[in-house]
Amino acid sequence: MLLLLLGLARAAECDDLAHVPEDGGVVATVDGVAVHQSAVTARMASLPAAFLTPDHRADTEAKVVDQLVLEELLVAEACRRELPARADVGARLIFARREALGSALLDDEVARRTTPEAIAVWYTAHQAQFARVQVKASHILVKTRAEALAVKRRLDGGADFATLAREVSVDVGSAPDGGELGWFEKNRMVPEFAEAAFSGAEGALVGPVETKFGWHLIRVEGRRDAIPLEEVHDRVVSAIEDEVTERFVAELRAAHTVVR
Repeated sequence: MLLLLLGLARAAECDDLAHVPEDGGVVATVDGVAVHQSAVTARMASLPAAFLTPDHRADTEAKVVDQLVLEELLVAEACRRELPARADVGARLIFARREALGSALLDDEVARRTTPEAIAVWYTAHQAQFARVQVKASHILVKTRAEALAVKRRLDGGADFATLAREVSVDVGSAPDGGELGWFEKNRMVPEFAEAAFSGAEGALVGPVETKFGWHLIRVEGRRDAIPLEEVHDRVVSAIEDEVTERFVAELRAAHTVVR
């Protein structure tokens, strides 16, 4: 039976491999053979979301085009050498197709079961593991206590915190954003800074506080005890995908007779 399958595969394998998605604009050509945008889109759809963020998408797309060009070169040369006619290569192609089909089934089942409702239910059931005491704060960092006191007097007089942060803060990471540090847990900051930020009431101006980096004025903007779903969405989806895959495979095994 395997020999029959190999025989059928040999005749059409190179034609099949050549027929990748051919819609949309042409992004590259290899000896006149077009690589279409639709092929790039299809390949990118299988990548993790981290590679498709606005900051990374253009670089990822360029790398995918390079990969498709390389594949075209390799496949064309393999077909020129009639490698699909070899029994060992034909068998590898068949098994690769079977593996791809199985992966597509799992992807389909995961997509079917990973609904917004399922995500919300899972997050609610596991919310304890996302319980974190966090503070949201901004800061202005200067080199000396005298500078910090001068900045504090301006703030007490009604100066805008974000404007002053952009003007005088030496923290090049946060100054362009008005000193914003976002949400953080206590162990994410040096002890003196963390103690001051977590002891301040929401809306309070704390400091000056000295750390090894200099002198800080801290504005406490919020406190919370759990991380919202939108901030851990990808982690929740990943956990659900693992559970769905494991459950679906168990269901398949239970529904069929397997003898070893």
